Amino acid sequence: MPSTRGTNAPRRSKRVTEAEKQQAKVKAQQAAKATAAAAAAAKKKAAAAAKKLKAEDKAESVVADVKKKAGKAVKEVKKQVVKPAAKKVAKAAGVDTKPTKATATKSKKADDKATTKAKKPAATQGKKTKSSTSKAVSASKPAAAPKKRAPPKARGTAAAAASTKKADKPKKEESAAVTPYKVGDIVEDVTLQNEDDKPVSLKSLYEDKHLVIFSYPKADTPGCTTQACGYRDIRNEYEEHGATVIGLSCDKPTAQIKWKSKNELGYSLLSDPKADLLLKKLGWSDKSKRCHWVIEKGGKLAEAKLGVKPADDPKNALEFVKSLKDSK
Repeated sequence: MPSTRGTNAPRRSKRVTEAEKQQAKVKAQQAAKATAAAAAAAKKKAAAAAKKLKAEDKAESVVADVKKKAGKAVKEVKKQVVKPAAKKVAKAAGVDTKPTKATATKSKKADDKATTKAKKPAATQGKKTKSSTSKAVSASKPAAAPKKRAPPKARGTAAAAASTKKADKPKKEESAAVTPYKVGDIVEDVTLQNEDDKPVSLKSLYEDKHLVIFSYPKADTPGCTTQACGYRDIRNEYEEHGATVIGLSCDKPTAQIKWKSKNELGYSLLSDPKADLLLKKLGWSDKSKRCHWVIEKGGKLAEAKLGVKPADDPKNALEFVKSLKDSK
């Protein structure tokens, strides 16, 4: 069928194109406004950041200035207040505030310079100037007088040295008093606390049987537990050969009882907290804390092994006990 539309009527496609152009123009205008707004905001942020940096620089300069002034103030306080007060306190306490040799040397050089300056005009001013120079020199001499106060310092130093020597003497005597037993010596009786915090006589343990004592650094630690459980596992063999086994350390009874119960050790654990009752007498030291000793029936020290291995120690001690029995 032929179209009824007039020849002057615009085509529909052209109207659509015009509408699209108008929409694109509006969108471009909106985008331009958004871009302008974003640029303005960025400019504002940049101005704020610049202002902040300027303020920070100013604050840093103020802080630096304050620190500098504070340093000067501290030096002035030390000079005007602290040092005079320290001298007064030292004087009241009877402490010698005499300057050191280096300080005395500097002051002497300063006096010599002052004397030299005083002598120079003497050549041009005649006798009166010479007399004034000699007075200045004589006036500068008493400054060296404090050097005569050395005897009190010497007495103080001698007293301090004497007191130090006296303080050192007991230490030497103490270290000399602990002499370790040698194999063949009789181990004297001592009383130690067991894991139940009850006193135990060492003599009561070796009076009728051989006694095997093993020491360990600290209860309930891996190596010590290996060593203690090793003695526990062959304890019956020790008893068959007429020997009693005990453990010995610096641990307190409360630590010993917990460890004993936890591992069901079955023998006594004795405490020597300061190691001065028995451990050091047997040869124990900070370098050799894991050891064992075999005391024969009657009290004679038969074997002393210092610095043993936890896994091998129980069997090695048992072998020695067997040799004791075989030799009799």
